[in-house]
Amino acid sequence: MTRPCHSLDAFRWRLCNPVGLVGLAEQLVRDEEQHASEPGAAGFLVAEVAQTLRRTDWTPIERSLPGPAVRKELRAVQKRLRKLADGARAHSSLRGYVDEVFRR
Repeated sequence: MTRPCHSLDAFRWRLCNPVGLVGLAEQLVRDEEQHASEPGAAGFLVAEVAQTLRRTDWTPIERSLPGPAVRKELRAVQKRLRKLADGARAHSSLRGYVDEVFRR
């Protein structure tokens, strides 16, 4: 995911495709809605995806694409993840953690 990219569209695709971070988060929310095998877990799991986004070293991408554009895309993905987490159920004991992840 952090290999150099040749276009902003390619970078966006890496983040948002069905097996990218956004696709994974969307699937976690859908799975909980459909199966509810772990009620209240989707919000927590989406927060964990957001943590992965935040902790990833994006330097190789920023070397191949304009840094401001890369950071703009990352902020957009973070906002999308926040919206997913807010819409997903999070067990009450984990809600504080979910909120803390997105405050950073």
